[in-house]
Amino acid sequence: MLLIRELAVRKHLSTAGIIVAGFAYGSYNEGLWAKTMIATSNVPLPAFNDYGDFLGIAIPWALLISFWHALGSVFFPIVLTHTIFPGERQRSWLDWRLAIGLAAVLLAFGVFAFLQPFKQQGTIPQLCVFLSVIAGGTLVASYLRSTDRPMVKPAGVLPVLLGASVAVPFIALIRLGQVKAPVAVFILALILVIAVYAAVMRTRSWQEGPNLTLFALGFYIQTVFIAMVLSRLMMRGALVEVVSGAVLIFGFTWAAARIQTRLVRVLERAD
Repeated sequence: MLLIRELAVRKHLSTAGIIVAGFAYGSYNEGLWAKTMIATSNVPLPAFNDYGDFLGIAIPWALLISFWHALGSVFFPIVLTHTIFPGERQRSWLDWRLAIGLAAVLLAFGVFAFLQPFKQQGTIPQLCVFLSVIAGGTLVASYLRSTDRPMVKPAGVLPVLLGASVAVPFIALIRLGQVKAPVAVFILALILVIAVYAAVMRTRSWQEGPNLTLFALGFYIQTVFIAMVLSRLMMRGALVEVVSGAVLIFGFTWAAARIQTRLVRVLERAD
């Protein structure tokens, strides 16, 4: 996330640019390191076991988890960081030579780990696919620059509810994996979900600013809820998980209320 934030600040990436870079990060995290994308019979979500394999890569799972990482692991943490520390929004944290060196070292370690027998040894064709996604995503992202937009005031609970509503299409996509729908249907459904949410955010001018922050908190609320549900369904649930999940949901809800109040006051002073 730190390196993608550095790229975003130096290249003035747009929302789409950061998400594309985050999608590429998904191949690094789940492809090279965790290797869940090549664990075709032991995917973290069993619904995607033995579903849509290509070169030993679980394509539907790879697409879904990459987009989740693009939002949950990269984009929204950057959004929340810049909301809490607005003075850091345009400030670079790393010297460019250090950033390039760090990226090279991390990539080398990722390739080394991928080719080791731990969990499951990756193949050269699979490695080429993941490296192509990482390089291609980074290149495309660097050309997606941001444009100045007028600040839109917080829209109350609506952005939070929209973020939380992501649970519905997410469960629907899992269901498509369970019934082993044609891969083309799954991909089209995923594209449709992304397009609908992007259209709503763009129409309401929520793709940046305070409402994007509130949407992010709603997204994390549904993520915790889904994790709690899946944990119970897979018989891994325990009282401590339920309690910790409830605490997290309360914390995100409280943060949404506090951030909204704070941003309203800031914008009122600016007016």
